[in-house]
Amino acid sequence: MVTLFMFLSMVAFIIIIMILPINNYHHADGYVEFKRQYTLVSQVEGVIEVIYKENNSTIDKKEPLFRYSSEKNEQEIAALEFRESFLANELKTMARLFELGVIQSTEIDKKNLEMNELRVRKEYLQRNVIAAPTAGKVYYKILPKYLKGSFINKGQELAIIYTEENKHIKVSFPNAYADRFKIGSDVFIKYKDPRTFKIQKMQGTVYMSFLNQKTNMIDLFIEVTRGREFLELFNPSTIVSTAIVINNTSIYEELFGIPVSPSIQNLILKNRWYENIKRYL
Repeated sequence: MVTLFMFLSMVAFIIIIMILPINNYHHADGYVEFKRQYTLVSQVEGVIEVIYKENNSTIDKKEPLFRYSSEKNEQEIAALEFRESFLANELKTMARLFELGVIQSTEIDKKNLEMNELRVRKEYLQRNVIAAPTAGKVYYKILPKYLKGSFINKGQELAIIYTEENKHIKVSFPNAYADRFKIGSDVFIKYKDPRTFKIQKMQGTVYMSFLNQKTNMIDLFIEVTRGREFLELFNPSTIVSTAIVINNTSIYEELFGIPVSPSIQNLILKNRWYENIKRYL
C-alpha cells in the first residue's frame, strides 16, 4: 500500500514538474477609455472664451464646442484684409482692360477664384470656433470651469467625443515586446476604488492589439470580465495597474531552460494513470 502510494506520489510529482504551467507576467500601467472614441486635438492656439456644451452632453457633427480668441488669427485676418483690398483694386483695373480687349476673361476668373478662397479663409478665422468632428457625447480633458479662460496650444488634447459608452483598458508596450503577447492572454488589474479608496482587483483578457504607427508602440486592448461594474465608475484616462500573462511555461522549462520533450508530454498526458490523478493536482 505504501509502495503504491509512493509510486503515485512520484508520478504526480513528475506530472507537476513537467506539465503544470507557471504564469509569467508583464506589469505596466494602463488607462481606461471608451471603446469607440475620437480625441479632439486643437489645430490652433489661443484663449478659450466660450464653452458651448456641458460635460457628457450630446453633440452633432460640426456643432461648435469652443470659441476662442487668437492673436495669430487676428494678424492673419489683417494680412488677408490687406490682400483683399489689393485684389479688389486689381479686379477693377482688369475689368477696364477687358473692356479694351487687352486681356481675356479667364484672367479675371482666376483673380475672382483667389478672392473667393481668401474670403472663405477670412470667414473661417473670424468665427474662432472649434467644432465637433463627429457626433456623439463630449467628455472634456479638463473640467470646463478650468478650461474657460485658459490658453490652448496647437496639438493640445481638448476633449473626447465618444459614440459608445462601454469602456475597456488600453496598455502600451515597446514594439520589441510584440512577440510576448497574444490575443486571449489573461490580465489581472488593480485599481483604487474611487468611493472607498481601497485597492480592488479586476480580471480581463486581451481581445485586440495592433502597432501604433505614431508611437511605434504595441497597443493592447483589454476586455474586463470580472469586476466590470467597477469599470463604469472610472473616468476616461483613469490609470490602473495591469499584470498580463505573457506565456505559460512548465516548471521543468523554468528550471532547465528547455521545454519538455513532446514525446514525454504525450506519454504522460495519454497515460490512463494521468486521468485518475489529474483531478487532485
